[in-house]
Amino acid sequence: MTATLALRHEDRAAVLSALDEQNETAWFAICSPEQSTVVSHRLQTVPAEHYSERRPDRLKINSPAWVPLARDAAKRGLGLLFAHTHPRHRAEFSRADDAAEQALRSDLNAMAPGVKLTSAVFAGGADGRIEFAARTGHLPHNDTRPVTRLRFAGRELHVTDNAHPGEARSSFDRQIRAFGPDGQAVLSRIRAGVVGLGGTGSATTQQLLRLGIGHLCAVDDDVVTETSLTRGWGSRRNDIGRPKTEVITRTAHEIGLGTTVEAINGRCTEQETAKRLTALDVVFGCTDDHAGRIVLNRLSYWYNIALIDCGVLITPDPGKGHPEIASRVTWVAPGSACLLCRGRIDPAIAAAELLSEEERAHRRQEGYIPDLDTPQPAVIAYTTTISGIAVSELLNRMFGLAKPDTAEAVLKFEMRRLSHNDRRARDGCWCISDDIQHRQPLLGMNWSSTKRAPLNMPSAALAGLTSGHSQSRRKAGRRLSAWLKTRSAGNRRG
Repeated sequence: MTATLALRHEDRAAVLSALDEQNETAWFAICSPEQSTVVSHRLQTVPAEHYSERRPDRLKINSPAWVPLARDAAKRGLGLLFAHTHPRHRAEFSRADDAAEQALRSDLNAMAPGVKLTSAVFAGGADGRIEFAARTGHLPHNDTRPVTRLRFAGRELHVTDNAHPGEARSSFDRQIRAFGPDGQAVLSRIRAGVVGLGGTGSATTQQLLRLGIGHLCAVDDDVVTETSLTRGWGSRRNDIGRPKTEVITRTAHEIGLGTTVEAINGRCTEQETAKRLTALDVVFGCTDDHAGRIVLNRLSYWYNIALIDCGVLITPDPGKGHPEIASRVTWVAPGSACLLCRGRIDPAIAAAELLSEEERAHRRQEGYIPDLDTPQPAVIAYTTTISGIAVSELLNRMFGLAKPDTAEAVLKFEMRRLSHNDRRARDGCWCISDDIQHRQPLLGMNWSSTKRAPLNMPSAALAGLTSGHSQSRRKAGRRLSAWLKTRSAGNRRG
């Protein structure tokens, strides 16, 4: 798999501004140690006093500009990112760059052995496009590997792929007339994920396949049922009992527009599934469970990935003679408030969803958790409409079709009312931290060895729930019940 350099959208503005300057500009940053996706949450510009030489074609930087970061990276088992511009030149490593990087690698290896260095060169900028070249690895030079993809995620989404520049096939003529050949090429570079392949998810996959995105990761652990035929796009009666991921794979083949499909018959609350999602540029959250949303919510901020979370809630109201139909599409990415800050996730329900069926039934009898097993109403017209809004939101953010000043669209179907909102993150929430991707383990969560992934709840309760000792499980269950009751009471008050 190709490697990706994932940065935040505000760093893109800093790079574009630096490309307008006459002399080269440099940045350092701590980055994650992953091989497939190098993540940095804040580029730190080298101060003017730390340049011993700064010209249009070369830089010399004093050690105080990077030594503190390198020591911090070594202490925490992380990597170091060095990036600089080539104003009015191509994005390729020059001989001077090679020599300077080799010297930096030697100093870094002597001071902090084992720290991986990622180097990047930015060029272009005249038309708002950023060209780049990047490589990552250790000493010597032949141990480095190229980084071919660059992603800026935040209020907007920008993806560049040097290995796959994209194409504008004649099949997409009508879209090319809308976005131009370059726009269609951009779509063909996107690596998108859809988590949950029910009514909203199946409609979303259909649209992404026909848009011509390059790669689609489809995640679901369920099968087609008699009742899901009424809302699952692409499914047929003879698909009943077949995994939904197989239906999506077949649909992509039949449509035949070139999208590669990665089908995962699992849940995003499983650690291995969550790992595979880290290689994506955008994820559509079409799952109806709170536990899955907690994982996707963190994924966005830890890996600078755009998350488009969708929800449709149909509430029967006999008093009105018709149901209330509330739905939303929320853009979640670094720089905006997370789903927890927005109140779109209930941690108590999420925790209950991760209990075993036996434990959940017991807690429900005690009145500590709601009934999670009753099927919720769903109508294809509403799930498909929300899917269309979600996919159009991706196009808006990629092509600048709408101002990115609001993060959530709320549609009241029975009132024919569409509204938008934006909310500030809560003080102290991890979603506004610059250092979240460096917390271990994956996503800063405690993962069990089973098919279920525990949330960030009290560790004592968690340890008991994932152990094999019945006494520990009973004690942990009582602690968890108390915690769930407290959370539920707090949510009612809120």
